[in-house]
Amino acid sequence: MTKPLSDTRLLWLIMGAGFLLRLALWFALPNVVHNDESMQGFEQAYRLLTGHGLVPWEYQIGARSWLLPGLMAPLMAVPMALSSSPEIAINFVHAIPAAFSCVTIWAAYRIARPFGRSSALWAAGLNAIWGENLYFGPHAAVDSFAAILLIAALAVGLASDPERGRPGRWALAGLLFGLDLVFRVQLAPAIAVAIFGLCGLRIARLIPLSLGFAVPVLALGLLDWASWGVPFGSVYTYVLANSTGVSQAYGVEPWWYYLWYQTRGWTIGIPLLAITAWLGATRLLLPALVALTVLLTFNLVGHKEYRFIYPAIPLLITLCGIGSARLLERLRVGPAALRPMLLAGAWLLCSAAVSISPEMRNLFQRERGTFQALRSVNNDPAACGLGIDGTNWARTGYFHLRADMSLFQVTPETLAQEKPAFNYIIAFRNRQAAPLYTAQGYDLLFCTEGNINCVFKRPGPCDAKPGAPLQALTDPDAKAALERQGFKVY
Repeated sequence: MTKPLSDTRLLWLIMGAGFLLRLALWFALPNVVHNDESMQGFEQAYRLLTGHGLVPWEYQIGARSWLLPGLMAPLMAVPMALSSSPEIAINFVHAIPAAFSCVTIWAAYRIARPFGRSSALWAAGLNAIWGENLYFGPHAAVDSFAAILLIAALAVGLASDPERGRPGRWALAGLLFGLDLVFRVQLAPAIAVAIFGLCGLRIARLIPLSLGFAVPVLALGLLDWASWGVPFGSVYTYVLANSTGVSQAYGVEPWWYYLWYQTRGWTIGIPLLAITAWLGATRLLLPALVALTVLLTFNLVGHKEYRFIYPAIPLLITLCGIGSARLLERLRVGPAALRPMLLAGAWLLCSAAVSISPEMRNLFQRERGTFQALRSVNNDPAACGLGIDGTNWARTGYFHLRADMSLFQVTPETLAQEKPAFNYIIAFRNRQAAPLYTAQGYDLLFCTEGNINCVFKRPGPCDAKPGAPLQALTDPDAKAALERQGFKVY
């Protein structure tokens, strides 16, 4: 007889499958989670390496730390040193987060393991295939990292036992919680709930956890001191800037927005999710409380985005894994050998339904047209400069462009005098605006995304002197709110 696979090998197989799924979806549907991922991550890391890049308002006033760009820069340096192709570098720096996101699968397994092998494998498997995990996994966004760190810290904490001489695990849990806080300070209430649920008032747990927690927090203070001249300057400036109402400038949603969004996104999976999550929470309540705290925290903020509550999703899916094992114990329908297969099929169907729901489909295709337009420009050896007509450029940047090219701001009104600076234009306008460019000697190559992203090319070389360099423009309402506090931004 064939020897059954050990739990460790099964876990590695599940993690490997999860990684391949994340990577395959990225290659099939390259996208941008949000402009924060591009402008505050990739672009600033690229600026650290090259001294060249767009500067968003957050880095004009010091409202973000250099932690994420500083971590990303060494990863970006590797493919940039090996190849001049931006596409290779872009794929590389998405493959690394895709691999890192598999920590979520490991953490789910560790959280569920005390409730049996079946619970652990269900929790790991569901986190490997769940649609939102597949979407956020390959992205170097703070919300993705915050979700990974939160569930990992909880897993380490639940496995810790200082009475058996393992205070090091509590220190590691504290380190992970501290990292989570410096990546996403808005998760402070959820982190507090998690720590209290793990430690209560037990000093033997709180002391090593606090020591570990202090390391990344103090490191952030020193980093801000070195970069912005004030310890924790990025946190203070971020809070001050948002107290002006700058976040509301990007839109305000009602209190029921997240509930409405999840209902539309999870569709046919809601009954199975609700039943198994409830069964899981009756076994282990803490992940449910932490996830609920994440949801309530961001529900209190007027400006709502789905990515904000993503850290709650892996915790919820882990509970569903525990609940799935309990559900199988209670089911008496059909042959016993078929029940796990039927339930696995139901979960695959639910995950697929989530992934192709209108909400998730829009996310998977976000900025797809911009990637297509950029690929055509980067692949042309004769391309020597790129003009941008529109404001959508906030979601990409110099990192997505060949190093021998520059970006310029252009409008139809300024095109006549600036066109020597670039021989390509990406216009975020309708195809009907094509005569504005063809009249200046540009040919329309193609349009994407419902004829909005249109690529134009003219023959001949470039002379950068008459061009206006592209800047990371700030939303007018956000700019007004910031200027009321005395901040000066573009």
